[in-house]
Amino acid sequence: MRTKWMVSTWTRFQVPDELPIDGSIFAPLASGDTTYHRALYGRLHESPGECLLFVAWESLQDYEAFKKTDEHQQLMTNLKSATSDATAEPKTQMIDFGQVAFWERFGRDVEILTVYFPSSISPQDQEAVKKIRPLVDTLAPLEPAGVWAQTYKRRPVCGWAKDSEILNGQSVLASVWCHYWKDKANENKFKTMERRGVWTMQGPQGPLALEAFEHDLKEMGAIEWVGYHIDFQNVPGSLKKMTEYIPDFI
Repeated sequence: MRTKWMVSTWTRFQVPDELPIDGSIFAPLASGDTTYHRALYGRLHESPGECLLFVAWESLQDYEAFKKTDEHQQLMTNLKSATSDATAEPKTQMIDFGQVAFWERFGRDVEILTVYFPSSISPQDQEAVKKIRPLVDTLAPLEPAGVWAQTYKRRPVCGWAKDSEILNGQSVLASVWCHYWKDKANENKFKTMERRGVWTMQGPQGPLALEAFEHDLKEMGAIEWVGYHIDFQNVPGSLKKMTEYIPDFI
């Protein structure tokens, strides 16, 4: 049985894009008895004034315990003070990806796609969404070196937000997809050229993979989605706090 269930937190905060992100604002994460698998941060390419702090916690219990500490209060104060907008509050979202170490490939050119569904979506349909065929090659041609010409570092993974939120007056629940592109050029290549179906002498046949993926999301009841890109980097001092991830399956 599982004695702990891993959870990740995604905290959005603001830093003017003309200013560097001062790594010292994350110092509370590297102090005290806090333990986690990984802590990373970066700017959103599409909205440079917005930043993200990502933490993969050993368990929900560990995160809840951290929230009661002085370090957590100081961290939130630091994140709020990083912006010149006194009304801007850091916003944290908990996302459950199950027992998957999805953060291991977080680095440059990560695309995060948030897909919103009615909050009434059933657990069964949530599982069905996770089984939708993601943005992966149908059959990648072989490169001269003999390796698969994949445009990504690993297959995308999907998780679900722990709590619902209000979007345009409607209660919604977010699914979050992580895409690990090799670089922007490969992402564009995939999204404009990769097709579903099989390879023939005339090339791949069928709809664009991106269109098929979006169609499947709509079929499952998706209301809308929004994506952003981020280049993740380690929180200063966090590596010494990291714990090895070992799935707790007994």
